[in-house]
Amino acid sequence: MIKVPPLPFLSRRSHRPPAAAAPVAMALVAVAYDEGVSVQLQFNQPISIGAFATDLLTVSDEMTGFRYIGGVATLTAPDTVSVSLTILDDSVLPGVLLYVDDGGGIVGTDGAPWAGAAALPIPFG
Repeated sequence: MIKVPPLPFLSRRSHRPPAAAAPVAMALVAVAYDEGVSVQLQFNQPISIGAFATDLLTVSDEMTGFRYIGGVATLTAPDTVSVSLTILDDSVLPGVLLYVDDGGGIVGTDGAPWAGAAALPIPFG
């Protein structure tokens, strides 16, 4: 007579999907400035500018003596926005500085908002 050994007990494995990766915080990685004409902001991830309030962006330029306000925003790459500039008033601050209040409405494509910039020296990155 042939005896077949019993099979070992195999517990059920849970089939949980892997945990989703935490969203990456929005970060500005580079700023390029065309004196008095435009400013380009590059981020660490693709962005959406649909709610971008460009009037929340200002550039203070000691060299030209003016403070500029954001105008038309154009997405030039998935992670880069170019913003035209117009003169707002005289600048009294030293250097060339970028301000974007509350991120101006720029968000990552995952919905993560950008915190903005305050007195960020240009060039940056």
